[in-house]
Parts: sequence; structure tokens; C-alpha cells
Amino acid sequence: MQDITTAEVREAIACFNDLCDVIDMLKCAATPGKVSPKRLHTAILKHLTRFQEVYGLKGWVPKFHLALHLPQMLQQFDVLLACFVMERKHKEVKRFGDISRAVSKNTQNTTWDQNLLKNILRVHLDDLVEGRGLPSGTLAGSWKKPTRPVLTACQQLGLTDVAEMSIDVAIRGYIHVHAGDVVAVQLDAGRCTAEVWFHLKTNGSFKTCISVWQCLPSKNMYLVQDAPILVDTDSILYAMTYRRIESTVLVVPHEELSN
Repeated sequence: MQDITTAEVREAIACFNDLCDVIDMLKCAATPGKVSPKRLHTAILKHLTRFQEVYGLKGWVPKFHLALHLPQMLQQFDVLLACFVMERKHKEVKRFGDISRAVSKNTQNTTWDQNLLKNILRVHLDDLVEGRGLPSGTLAGSWKKPTRPVLTACQQLGLTDVAEMSIDVAIRGYIHVHAGDVVAVQLDAGRCTAEVWFHLKTNGSFKTCISVWQCLPSKNMYLVQDAPILVDTDSILYAMTYRRIESTVLVVPHEELSN
């Protein structure tokens, strides 16, 4: 194990901390007015400069240059919608790519790239259309008839008028909260950290089943607990990055950044 007291290792740690600052700002930039373009530009430039000082050109990728365009986009659109979830969309590319590749082998199709992009674009357009123009009192999500285990759990929690359930919703129009996500929730007793189990649509309201985790003495560490409760879905503030370590979880804190 390297000695963390050496100047080289300390600079590498500082570079990682700079990257964490950028990620925090990008997450906050999904809300208008949370982060200024100038502050985001300064943070990105600070990380990239230190990265070159520590690692040189080793590991330098095109995304580093593309990141410099993010402040300009924030200036133009007021928000930067989180694209971390787009990593899950790789399966769409592979799905259509495998089919198109099989067809091209058999038919010597010369328009493989064009057909692949058309299929991917159609899927993304369908996803964007979902949730637009929703009437008042609705919430975008994959709503379906509740399963028997969900109905049983709801009855045990005192909720009997469940109309539909969903494993994901888009709160406030753009923050997607999926089952299994670790979120910050604002309760009457204060802000807490919890795991999302599922979302519910009742007569005139939306509820989310969560399990609140116990805060441990170690900083940002929580004990996983399976003690479900029902809360108003709009009490969820945001999702957080985390890492499970057996029965405990290390959560990356979400800073409330100002301009």
C-alpha cells in the first residue's frame, strides 16, 4: 500500500476531491439557479488542470475536453439534466446492434449505421414523449396494477386504497427515482437517508414505500434496515451515490450548493 503522506499521493487525492466537487455541482445543476456557469467552469478547469499535473496525458480522454462545454450549456439552458441514468440505455444500442449485425451478415446490408441510429433515435423519442402533457395530479412512471405482495405490505402499513404501483417515477418532472435508489427524504422529524422500495398511486395522492437507515458514528455511514414506512412521494429530495459494504452503506453527501 502506498504511503498517503507522500506529495504525489496527496496530489492524487486532491485531484479526486476536485472531481467530486464537479460531480456535486453537476447533480445540483439539474435545478435552475443552484450552480452558476462560472462556478462550474472554475471547478471543471481546476480538476482538469490538476489531473494533467498529477498524471500527465496518461488517461486523458475526449470527455475531458467535452466537459468544458458544460458551463456554456448551463448558461444557455439554465439547467443540466443528469445523464448518469443514460448508462442504462447501453442495452438499447446493443439490442438493436446485435439484430442489425445479424441481418447485415445475411443480406450484405450497407446501411447498418443508419438503421441502427434510426432505431435508437426512435426509442429515445418515445422515452421523451412519455410524461409530457400530463394532466394535473399525475406523476410520470411505469404504473401498473399492484402485485399481491405489494398490496399485502400496504395493508400492513394501513393503506388500503392502492390503485397502481410503479418502480420508478419522475419527481418534479426530471428527477428520476427508481426502486433501490438511496435518497434523501424530508420528514417531520428532519432529513433522513432511506432506500426506495416502490411507489404507489392512491385516490388523489402519491406515496412511496421507503426504509429509513440508521446513521452510524462513522461519517456518512449508515446501517441498512428493513423497516418500511410510507411517505408522500414529493418529500423525496434527491437520489445519492452510495456503496454497500455488507450490512452498512457509505453514502456520498449531496451538498446544497449556492451560486
